[in-house]
Amino acid sequence: MENSNDDNSVVAQSNSNDNTGNHEELDSRVQKFLEILNVKATEINNLEKKIDMERAAFQRTRSELVPQLEEMKKKRAKQIAIAGPYYQALDHLNKCRRNLQATTLLYQQAKLDHEEAKQKVSAVEESFEATGGLEMTESKQESLNRATNKVNDAEHRKDNLQSEHKKMILSCSDAENRCQILRKALKKPMKKAKAFYDLKEKCNTVLNEHKQQIEKYTRAIKSCKEEYGATLLTLELLSENIHESRSKLNLAQLDESNSVDDQVSDVNNICDYVENLSNPNEFEIYNDEVSIDSSNPSLADNIDKNCHIDSDEENGDVADSALGSDDGSENIASSMLEKECT
Repeated sequence: MENSNDDNSVVAQSNSNDNTGNHEELDSRVQKFLEILNVKATEINNLEKKIDMERAAFQRTRSELVPQLEEMKKKRAKQIAIAGPYYQALDHLNKCRRNLQATTLLYQQAKLDHEEAKQKVSAVEESFEATGGLEMTESKQESLNRATNKVNDAEHRKDNLQSEHKKMILSCSDAENRCQILRKALKKPMKKAKAFYDLKEKCNTVLNEHKQQIEKYTRAIKSCKEEYGATLLTLELLSENIHESRSKLNLAQLDESNSVDDQVSDVNNICDYVENLSNPNEFEIYNDEVSIDSSNPSLADNIDKNCHIDSDEENGDVADSALGSDDGSENIASSMLEKECT
């Protein structure tokens, strides 16, 4: 039983960890089975305590009465042996009476079942005759057949019990006659041995009562343990299903999170690029880093030819044109942004 309680606590602890992720699911599906396990464990513990009490009472009764019987048997061994056949016949008579009582109840029930079956057959036949035999459908025919079969079965069972009942009556009658004969023949030894046999009967009765209670509680424990095991297995399977579902859900959430992170990273890269385009300081730094090596005559000559300024007026026009091209630079930056986004 301690192992069962340990299993219960392990499962309960496992499922309590599951509750951190999904309380409602576990409260509705697992809590019910945990309550059943607790109830069955309590029942098993109580039944085991009752069995221990009955066993202790059995041993106590046996230790008290058996020595008394042994002592009485030593003192009156001869009278007890002579009166023994009578008390054996009396035990047989009591057994026959119990069997006769049980058979009588079964025989009476069989007669009631037989009468009830005959009434059903009569009702179906009357219904058929009331319609002139024109409405005998297949369902009515099946109903009549079933009722007839029940009558035959009940009658067969009644006849068997009736025969057995008669045999029990004869057995009881023979046992009673034998007891009367032995009572007359063993009258004196019976008086001296009566105390021994009375105490023996009392001892057997009490011990049998404790034995029956122990057997009753043992059957109940077996049933409770079967229910406990079935519930525990169901709970374990349910816990595995919950873990599997949660693992799949976590995996899906992880994939979705990675996808969102990638998208955010792309947006950040685009924003950084746009910010670099719109920051003039970056261009200044970049332009500062660019230098022309005058030692390279071919490159310098080409630049002088392409960028020759004749006068200050032209220089001012070039500056004005450069200042007036800010809108064009913004248009170029916008088109580059659109291409990058595409």
